[in-house]
Amino acid sequence: MFTHPDRFTPNQRVLAVIRHHVHMNEAAGKRCVITIHSQGMHRDFKDFESEGCQIALNDNPLDTIQALISSDVLIIAKSSFSYVAGLLCQGEVLYEPFWHKPLPHWKVKSDKELDISRTEHSTH
Repeated sequence: MFTHPDRFTPNQRVLAVIRHHVHMNEAAGKRCVITIHSQGMHRDFKDFESEGCQIALNDNPLDTIQALISSDVLIIAKSSFSYVAGLLCQGEVLYEPFWHKPLPHWKVKSDKELDISRTEHSTH
């Protein structure tokens, strides 16, 4: 199925993190625009689209990394590409454990929920 299954995060888990952040921001009176940057087939991202997310697939890598770096909130995947964007991002970074370690100020996503105990909620 997958060459590296340990790098795969189910869509429902990512959607749960997105819903959590949208809820937190809406409760604070902030509007969220969620864009999913990835590679692949559009049909694999229908779950995100039905939640109101914008989908940016197979774009130029330099444009993609610039968009990731410019994010107010960046949910990084288990990839070195998004990890590098996280290193350069001035916004809030949500990290899911994998072989690269998080920076101290990043929020770590646990298996059950987003662990926000590492930092206070950002107001970007």
